[in-house]
Amino acid sequence: MRVWIDGDSFPKPAMDVVLKLRRKALFELTVLADRDIPDVSSEGGVLRVVSHGSGDGDEILVEETDVGDLVITRDFSLGIRL
Repeated sequence: MRVWIDGDSFPKPAMDVVLKLRRKALFELTVLADRDIPDVSSEGGVLRVVSHGSGDGDEILVEETDVGDLVITRDFSLGIRL
């Protein structure tokens, strides 16, 4: 299972919890955002930076997630697409 996070509006305290859990559970983590998010890469996650306002992050999530993956987003329309 891979955990995907739509990182643009993901709260830092929640990211800290996910990164702590990733260290213990060793699941794969990919964060998509339009900016650098500190600690993701250094904690073993993958950070994929996309262009601001392009919608590229949503498209990546729709195209690359698999059955059984967990996607965390606050974007309701993206959730429906997934």
